[in-house]
Parts: sequence; C-alpha cells; structure tokens
Amino acid sequence: MQMQIEDVVRLNSERESVLVQPGQSVAVEQPPAAIAVPQPFASNHAGLSMQMDFATTIDTVARHRVSRFGRKRKRNSRLNNFELHYVAHKLVKVLQCEFISPTQSRLHSRDVPVPATYKQAIRSKFAAYWLAAIAEELESLRKHGVWQVVDRSAAGKSAVITNKWVFGIKKDENGFVKRFKARLVIHGFKQKFGENYNETFAPVIRFDTIRVAIYFAVQRRWSIFQYDVKTAFLHGKLTEEVFMEMPQGNGSPGNREICKLIKSLYGLKQAPHVWNKTLHRHLVALGFTRLESDYGLYPLLEKGEIVMLLTVYVDDLLLMGESSRCESIARKLAATFELVELGPVKYLLGVEVSIDREKNTVFFSETNYVAEILIPYARLSWCCDARGNHDGNC
Repeated sequence: MQMQIEDVVRLNSERESVLVQPGQSVAVEQPPAAIAVPQPFASNHAGLSMQMDFATTIDTVARHRVSRFGRKRKRNSRLNNFELHYVAHKLVKVLQCEFISPTQSRLHSRDVPVPATYKQAIRSKFAAYWLAAIAEELESLRKHGVWQVVDRSAAGKSAVITNKWVFGIKKDENGFVKRFKARLVIHGFKQKFGENYNETFAPVIRFDTIRVAIYFAVQRRWSIFQYDVKTAFLHGKLTEEVFMEMPQGNGSPGNREICKLIKSLYGLKQAPHVWNKTLHRHLVALGFTRLESDYGLYPLLEKGEIVMLLTVYVDDLLLMGESSRCESIARKLAATFELVELGPVKYLLGVEVSIDREKNTVFFSETNYVAEILIPYARLSWCCDARGNHDGNC
C-alpha cells in the first residue's frame, strides 16, 4: 500500500523517526499492531484487529473530567415536593441484592424468561408453572361464564376473532416471583366499530393523585390497605355480539365449535370501559362519590367530612381510612368481586412505598427499576449512589 508523505507523519511514538524527501513515497505493508486508536471509537483500517472490553472503555471515558464552564445549575421546579437525598438502599447493595434477608432467597423475576407464545410456554423449563397458570385462567373464565360454546354457523357473517395467551410474572417489592400469570387475550385489533364495539373510554387515576391521597391518609393516621380485583375485566356484561375462536389448550384445531362472548374479555376494545362502569356502579351504591377532577379517586363523606378514600387504577384498589371501615367496605366489595388482599401498601404500580408512622412521612422509590437498568453495568467502578462519589471521579 502506497501513502504520500503528507498522509504519513508518525506510525507510532515508539518507532524511530524516518526522514523522507518531499515527493518521495513510503511503502507500508500493514498498520503496526501498537498504533494508538482513540477509544471508544473503533478503527476501520484493514488488518487492524481490536478486542475492546466495553466496561473498560466506558470506565476510561467516564474518568475524564467534564468542563462545566462555570454554569450554575438550577433545580427543576417540578421536583420541589420531592426529597432527593433519601436512599433506601446503597447502589452496591442493590446490585448485589445484599439488602435481601436470607429467608427471602427465592426465584427472582429476572431469572425467569417470559414466553411470547403458547408453544414457548409448554416447552419452557418452567412449563409446569405456566400450564398451571393457564389452567387457573381457564377455570376462572368458566366460573365467570365469560362465553358459551356455539356452532360456527351461529356467527353468520360476523367475524370470528382469534386470540392468544399472554404470560407474565407477578413480582413483590424486591423483584421476586410471587406467582406465574397467564391471560387469555382476544385480538381486539380485528374488531370493527359499530359492529362488535362502540364506546371505549375508561379513566385512569394519575399517580400524583395517589401520592396526595396517601399523604392525606398518613396525616390522619389512617390505615392504607391494598387490594387487587382478580380477573376484573370478566365482570362486565357485553351489549354487543362478539364471537371468538377456541383458545389453545382448550379445543382441537379445525373444531366447528367457537365461543360467543357473554362477558368482557381482555383485549376487547370495550373491556376497560365495561369494567369501569361496573365498578363505578357498585362504589356509588356503597356511598362513594367520584371526584370530578380525577375519576380514579372516590371519597366517602359523612356529615360533610371525608372519612375514607378509595383509589382505582384499573383493578388495583387502595382503601384508606380507619381499619374497621376499610374491612367493612372490603367485605361488601368481596361479595361481588373476587378481591385479593395484599395488606398494607408497600409496592404499588412498580413504585415502592415506605411510610414512617412516627415521623408522618412517605417515601416513594423505584429501587428495582433502577437496579434493572444498572445490572448490565454492574462491573463499572465509577457507578455512584445519590449521596456521593464512589472513587472520587463522579
């Protein structure tokens, strides 16, 4: 390979300098093995082979001092109501799970691959758990009378919609597996407006509202209990005719039998709307009123005073008030819906909730979410926690 003198200045600082007359060319067989290439940028020169350790590269780049140009940093006004210096667990402990007691050593959610299809589930090493979850879901659908089996001819010209199994993991506040979940979901994207669905709107409470409600309850020394409505969408009755194929694991391919839906099912466009209407009707019957500024918050009034709060996020409920009131309302709701009592609130919508009753304070943190982000970089020595630097270079 021929290179002009203007293109070749120095191949390596350790090589001896070579004097070349102007216009003279230099023969170079290949780039030297010790040539310095700026990291983390990879060179495209032919014959140059580099094996770069990603963690080492990032560590090297991160240690360079960043110029701040003397600019003053301003605190984001949206964070005025947040305490930013509270650290539930140090970063190193989170990455190494050292804050978990030995009695909690069990299967972690990150060690369980979630299957994307029914075939993957039954071929997984956790197949027994997934099949048990499928059987539980099918039994629940049968118990709630979600569909009736009819001949395919009953659908007439109406579309017979397909479905699929969706799998997931229910985690606790530390990310460990609480239970395996399987949900039958209809392909709602195949529905047609005016034919098999109409209204679809369903309100969802804002997390800011939940945060204020919890603080309101803590200041009044109220109990805060968390409940989950099991198979919530299966409680609403449909007004439209919807036909569905038999689910995998509950019928043979090519079968003439199909399902005519009587109640709502996950995946239907109108399912959230039907469930919200059903729950709202029961809460109003119990004396709750819906807040106009946020349809997910229901206060209970007595003589003009708020004696209880109830928040709704789809099928996750928080009951706040005196223990006896909360238990009474829970029993009345359980008469209609299947409630799963989760105890005092600790983990809600992916956020850890820590309540200090002595100081009347509430902390919201996302330790598991941060840990999941940082796990791929756990080898990096420059990772720091919120309270300060780890090695003086942060």
